[in-house]
Amino acid sequence: SECNIVICEEYCHETCMMYESMGVPTVNSGSAPVGPVAIREWIQSIADFFGNDPSPAFAILDKVLERVSDGMRATKGSESLRGRSLAIEGDASVILPMVEWMHSALALIPIYVRVYDGCSEDQLRRIESFLEGIGCLDALTDELPRSVQIMMADGNTAKKMEIAEVCTVGVDIGFPSLYDTDFMAKSPMGTRGILYIMERAINSRPLMG
Repeated sequence: SECNIVICEEYCHETCMMYESMGVPTVNSGSAPVGPVAIREWIQSIADFFGNDPSPAFAILDKVLERVSDGMRATKGSESLRGRSLAIEGDASVILPMVEWMHSALALIPIYVRVYDGCSEDQLRRIESFLEGIGCLDALTDELPRSVQIMMADGNTAKKMEIAEVCTVGVDIGFPSLYDTDFMAKSPMGTRGILYIMERAINSRPLMG
């Protein structure tokens, strides 16, 4: 192998060290390829390593983003979500780009953020810095409220919160739910992840205002 490409660094610290001891370098963009910005950075980091032109991959990403934009314009999907609440728990490499994306694209406000064990100090600092920058640092310590618009977590937690009406919509961004039989992949990563997350988020909007 010419390199070891990292997706979620929480799960491969020792693997990276092993490969590096064998002379195989690590390519790590700093977060999982979740959302447009992080996907672009992930592609760019790999292209830079190999000295390749990333524009063909960017063209695929741009086509997906055009589809999202068309859907948003057609349904005015983001207008009734602006300023509504987001709760999220999961791996730091997924949480950081997800929260940044949901805040910038839909103006969702993170009010509850829990990071799984295994994250690096750098990852945690980046999450803290972002939340502090948007005035939501308390989300790292506040308890889960009784009502939240969107809850992103592992499938079981997301479904339980939805059934209990703690959230309007529960979004699986981790291990699949035992409650459902999934015939389509529901990974939040990559271009399919963009469509999956946006579909779930937009369909969580209130019918009125």
